[in-house]
Amino acid sequence: MDSDDRLEVLRRALAQDRHSDAAIRALADQACELEYQAGATLVREGQPTTESWLILRGRIEISRRAGRRSIAEAGDLIDPSGGASTTVSAISAQALEPTAVLAIPTTKPDDR
Repeated sequence: MDSDDRLEVLRRALAQDRHSDAAIRALADQACELEYQAGATLVREGQPTTESWLILRGRIEISRRAGRRSIAEAGDLIDPSGGASTTVSAISAQALEPTAVLAIPTTKPDDR
């Protein structure tokens, strides 16, 4: 996926979040495509995390220690920190099938 493709995918995914075109362009420049095999763990709850994922294809199971589970699919944006100002994952995430994601570096308030 080239930079123009990343930009277009992010524009569609973030359309409701009111990001400026310059902000989306900056995210696209920093993002990279990652591939995971079925069964691969993207992150475990409590581990450090520095990125969010936009699922390009495949499915990811999201789980929490509290026992809640959900499935994320292509087009879903996953923020492991749950939007909190922390760099620790609030979820565990595992690929259910071969999965491609666009990894988007996150900036927390103390990273500025």
